Amino acid sequence: MRNSNKNTNNRFFVLGVLFLIFLILVTLFFILKEIKPMLPPVKTKIIQPFKKAIIQPFVKPPPIKPPVVKEEKGHGEIAFDIDDAGWNTEIIGAVKKLQPYPVTVAVIPDTPYGVYDAKALSKMPNCQVIMHLPLEPDNPRDMTGLKFLTINMSAKQIKHRFDGFYKELGRYIVGVNNHEGSLFTSNKEKMKELLMDLKSKNKNLFFLDSMTSPYSVVGTEAEKLGVKTAKRDVFLDDNTSYNSVVQSIEETKQVALEDGHAIAIGHVLPETLAALEQQVPLIAQEGYKLVFVSQLVH
Repeated sequence: MRNSNKNTNNRFFVLGVLFLIFLILVTLFFILKEIKPMLPPVKTKIIQPFKKAIIQPFVKPPPIKPPVVKEEKGHGEIAFDIDDAGWNTEIIGAVKKLQPYPVTVAVIPDTPYGVYDAKALSKMPNCQVIMHLPLEPDNPRDMTGLKFLTINMSAKQIKHRFDGFYKELGRYIVGVNNHEGSLFTSNKEKMKELLMDLKSKNKNLFFLDSMTSPYSVVGTEAEKLGVKTAKRDVFLDDNTSYNSVVQSIEETKQVALEDGHAIAIGHVLPETLAALEQQVPLIAQEGYKLVFVSQLVH
């Protein structure tokens, strides 16, 4: 009897628990039903269907026009002539330093080392020797220490003095240029006499006009007599500073670019020789052609 009552009580307890769980679930259902409208709607991502790529036909682009380049004259020929050799032997070492680039050296006749310099230089493959002939300048005070040819000399006297100079240096030279000479080179009669004597010595000799006078007649008289000639374009060392010589070399390059060739005359001075030693290889690297003066005569 006592066990029967115990089982009945257990069933009522289980039923009570189940009923309580049912009430909780019903309550949660209604609570959730009230809350759901308050929640933000969930956005669904719409996946677009895959579209096949449209391949456009290849269109060749128009050709690119090359830039217009102005035609250049190119780098010209440059000849360097070094005047006033013969007073010492420094020029020999200076020319050696310029190898293999060609240089022309003008040796003054009747100087202490004139023959020695001319002989040594003529043996160097990068050097040609010319005679630096003293001719009368406008200013008589500039005629010191040398035997000048003057306009007051007769044709016979000019020939006699030039013969002496030629006997001394003739075997080493390929031409002649004037030392000073602003008065002499402006005189048609005297230049004619000198050029005729030059031609009689050797028809292959040329005369380089140092252009110490704007009134020089060397070119016209040489052409009449069939003597090859050329003229100086730039003096390198009117101002003897190193920087000034370098600037004159730049001027020489510009003349060569414009005219196709240029002849520059310098002197046996430390600044000039140093500038040439430094600049000549650079000039060659830039594309200029270094030549002897003899290659620019006509």
